[in-house]
Amino acid sequence: MKEKCKFLWKDNDGMSIVELLVIMAILAVLVGISTNLTGYLSGKQARQCAYKLEAAISEIRMETMSKSTGEKESVYLVIENVDNKIYAKQMIKGSEQKDLIGEKVTIQAVNNDGASVVLAEGAGFPIYFNRATGALLKDSIPFAIMEIQQGGVTYSLIIEPTTGRVSCERK
Repeated sequence: MKEKCKFLWKDNDGMSIVELLVIMAILAVLVGISTNLTGYLSGKQARQCAYKLEAAISEIRMETMSKSTGEKESVYLVIENVDNKIYAKQMIKGSEQKDLIGEKVTIQAVNNDGASVVLAEGAGFPIYFNRATGALLKDSIPFAIMEIQQGGVTYSLIIEPTTGRVSCERK
């Protein structure tokens, strides 16, 4: 006669479908939290905002050089903070185009002397370029460096004042 192992339970019926669904729901929540945390720690929003802002500045510079009438107000860009969302508002000959370029990020403009200004709620930074040379106009923001921050990650957008060329780098 064979003896049953003493460590086996007599009423081992397995798991019910409800228990299995509860475990799957808990795992789904944990995966979602870890994915969002990974994105935050890697500075994904800051990177996307920096690259979109670089593209918007380059585009408005090219539009200024091609479509501007020579007047300062004909083509320009305003970077705005509305409800803690960063928008790039392009003004081209009276028509306005507003694009969302970032959320949950902080933009800080820094000049060559080290003075800085944070883009506050409801505020904006205007950017104007010279039609002939593409250089940053003096009426534009006096800050040639914009730092986009999220968590511990910072990206720097550097606008060369004499040429208007924009570059982006991670700090």
